[in-house]
Amino acid sequence: MSIFSLFSCKEKQKEYIIKPIFTEMREMAFTITPEQINISDLNENDAFAVFMESGYPDTIMSLRCIGDGSISLYFSNGGGMIGIGEHEAARSEGLKLIEMAKEYLEKGKNVETNILPKNGETYFYIRTKLGNYLIQDIEDKLGNNKSECSPLFYQAQNVITQARLIQEKNK
Repeated sequence: MSIFSLFSCKEKQKEYIIKPIFTEMREMAFTITPEQINISDLNENDAFAVFMESGYPDTIMSLRCIGDGSISLYFSNGGGMIGIGEHEAARSEGLKLIEMAKEYLEKGKNVETNILPKNGETYFYIRTKLGNYLIQDIEDKLGNNKSECSPLFYQAQNVITQARLIQEKNK
């Protein structure tokens, strides 16, 4: 240990608790194909799914919007919501997010892996026939309209708002 690390103000990244169900559902989402969700009229650069994952102090939140209208929200430490896309307002916002994503492909990089964000980071995975595109940013920048990807972030927040409204209605 160096003398500098003793006086560092930077907090060390905590290890996330990642439940097996989170990993299983995430892997399923990253391997789904357009054919499996009955989407056949896609151009190579059309998005058929968008995932937004944000790292928080104790968990990773993963929003998954898929082109067949299905939407789910998972937390790495357990819990989440499925069936969000069965509600028309949420479905509409999720499909709008997927449509918007096409405009952001050039801001991402084509990736073979699907890494998880750290605390304070937000990742967008845009799935196309040509592969997965990753956009990495700081949530604070996205949320304060200081990123060129803030509109995509705000649209994902619209989907999350719909999920919250559904949850409140079901209480």
